[in-house]
Amino acid sequence: MGIRLKILLVFGLCFGLMAGATLWLLRQSVNASYQTIERRELVAHMGRVLQGLESVLAGLSSQTRDWAEWTDLYDYASNPRAHGAWAQANLLPQSLESANLSLILLLDAKGAVLAQVAPPGAALNMVSATEGGAIPMGRFKSQGRTPRCGLVATTLDLMAVCWARITRSDFSGAQVGTVVMGRLLTTDRQDKLRAQTGLPFEMRSALAAPEGLLHWPDVLEANDVGGRGFWTAHDSQQYHLYYSLLDAFGKDLGWITLSLPRDVYAQGQHLFAQVRGQLVLILLGTALVLALALDGLLLGRLRRFSAQLVRVRQGAAWDARIDVRGRDELGLLAGEVNTMMGLIESQMAGLTTLSMTDTLTGLPNRRAFDERLRLEFARQQRTECALALLVLDVDYFKGYNDRYGHPAGDAALQAVAQVLRQACARASDLAARTGGEEFSVLLPETDAQGAQDIARHIQLLLQAQALTHENSAVAEVVTLSIGIAIAREESAQAFVQRADRALYQAKQQGRNRVCADDLPKPSGVE
Repeated sequence: MGIRLKILLVFGLCFGLMAGATLWLLRQSVNASYQTIERRELVAHMGRVLQGLESVLAGLSSQTRDWAEWTDLYDYASNPRAHGAWAQANLLPQSLESANLSLILLLDAKGAVLAQVAPPGAALNMVSATEGGAIPMGRFKSQGRTPRCGLVATTLDLMAVCWARITRSDFSGAQVGTVVMGRLLTTDRQDKLRAQTGLPFEMRSALAAPEGLLHWPDVLEANDVGGRGFWTAHDSQQYHLYYSLLDAFGKDLGWITLSLPRDVYAQGQHLFAQVRGQLVLILLGTALVLALALDGLLLGRLRRFSAQLVRVRQGAAWDARIDVRGRDELGLLAGEVNTMMGLIESQMAGLTTLSMTDTLTGLPNRRAFDERLRLEFARQQRTECALALLVLDVDYFKGYNDRYGHPAGDAALQAVAQVLRQACARASDLAARTGGEEFSVLLPETDAQGAQDIARHIQLLLQAQALTHENSAVAEVVTLSIGIAIAREESAQAFVQRADRALYQAKQQGRNRVCADDLPKPSGVE
């Protein structure tokens, strides 16, 4: 055997081992990364389903709170006989249809039923999925002003319910009873949620789940319909997700099931197969060249290549790129790996954007607002620069929804969002939707006068939209109440609470106005 062939065999063996090690590292890195991406995507999908259910509960909670703080309802619950005319005018089946409800239930202070409105001819009874029989009405007794919400089983379908203590609008008076409101999760409503989320989930009342499921604990935000984890099973083609639903009292209720194709996994396997095939070709060409090439030149490049891969794998730094110069096989391999990491980076960026955006208005959501508030408030505390916060609430929005319907209400919220985009002209300004009909505007480098000017500008822009609001008590069009706070030496939580207090003051003083917390009061500002 000649020396040239021996050198070729030695180099082939050595680089064969190195290529194998590189492939192993790459496979481990790709598999781990794609599994992480796949897991995050699945968690995000299940989170979207839960957000859909939470949005149903949020809307129902708002309606329940409005009823619970209705002084006329308080008077009726205090003395039903004396205020029977109110019940005859408001506790009608038509009230359910206009408010998109399936149940209105009034309980006295001892938990006995005062009045109940259900769909005509429907045997709608709330039952316990685990205990059997009807749910005792005493469980709905509430001591706080904030509504409690959750799901319950009924003789028809699963139903979202919220209940709250009945009180006057000024929160005075003794405990006189509880108002309970329910909205059936009918097939039509579930189909609407599927359309909104774009996910083919199912809600099943059966309590038994397949054996051998893997539990993913603490991967979801806390919510009113279940826990923070769910169970999974998978094969090479699909992932099957099982989320355990709990009723409003913490009892097992059923499952949300969701089956999704393993697109991310398949893509990772395809990319790895491509890289593996290309590496085999590179190995053959390199073995021939190395018989006549200098040992140190190629080995040095391979060491740099491997070190960069290890850094990417250890730090999950998918925005980094492999830097191996040259147009040979190693350069081609680096390009394929960079293409793969670019794909991973774009997918991660897309998931991050999705989680930080309100789907209805396109504005940043509560999570994005909280993150930006943390950064801007820390900068303000460090540099003592001006920082203003506006908290805005659409006046009589429940009445708007009741009068024009929820699609029109969504359109009104989108119009408010467009107004905020117009008003927040600077790149540093942030307008976000932080609640159902509540918005927040963060204004760096803005003092009290500037914040008040922008608030007035927002009100004028919305007034120019001329969105008719016949159920408003302050104007014929949709209006805003705005609270303002200017950051000072305090906590971020206290900063937000002051803006909320200013908003509450604006509402208490008649709405459609701007109130500022602890600021000089120029003309026209409450």
